[in-house]
Amino acid sequence: MRKFIMPIAALALLAGCVGGSAVQNDVLAAEKSLTALERLALIYTSLPRCGGAAQICSDPSTVQRIKDLVNQAYMAVKAAEQNSAMLSAALAAIGNFQKAIPSS
Repeated sequence: MRKFIMPIAALALLAGCVGGSAVQNDVLAAEKSLTALERLALIYTSLPRCGGAAQICSDPSTVQRIKDLVNQAYMAVKAAEQNSAMLSAALAAIGNFQKAIPSS
């Protein structure tokens, strides 16, 4: 799954090419990265839970961890929108969220 995600740094560089302040572009890049990760997390969390007959499944504790981390990342990005000094915390939260999503 992760091979389809553009690294956060690459998104930040791409956003820097567009008009507006660099900080605003970095926050926008963080939002785009979070959205891409949310799509991957949705794929995983939509799988049947492990323990039944399903060969491809999602672990309930991993699903809960994903939910917790996506909420933290979302709140961190929203905080960065209001205060650019929070951008590094938002990027760290997005990174933690990304690590929680199992690779295919």
